[in-house]
Amino acid sequence: MPSTTVLEQALSALQAAGERGLTRHELADIMGVHERMARRALSALREQGVAAVVTLPSDGREPRRYRLARDVQEYRRYRAELISRIVHLARAVRGMDSAWRYHDPALEPLLERVINLGWRVASPGEEVEV
Repeated sequence: MPSTTVLEQALSALQAAGERGLTRHELADIMGVHERMARRALSALREQGVAAVVTLPSDGREPRRYRLARDVQEYRRYRAELISRIVHLARAVRGMDSAWRYHDPALEPLLERVINLGWRVASPGEEVEV
């Protein structure tokens, strides 16, 4: 978890960058840290409720750019993208659980322990609220 100082630096850099935003590499250079720490700082700003950091749309050829959400529409767009990814990952986990259960019933007790991580293995055909 990045320190408070690192989070303050990241937030300050994003505020200064404005509309254009920053790549992780640019943020790392500004902060004088490794790019992995810049990535962790961006995630921590979101996860800790410090700032609504969004990823700007891109054509995939340029590095991702991050900035503070300008307005509620931008915030909602990015939030919808995150929820879509969550739903996709939840389906992938359920599918993997079903595949393992099908191939090796002896793993069922192990899969049920996933509850400790906040996930529960769904029964085949069971609707799961995400």
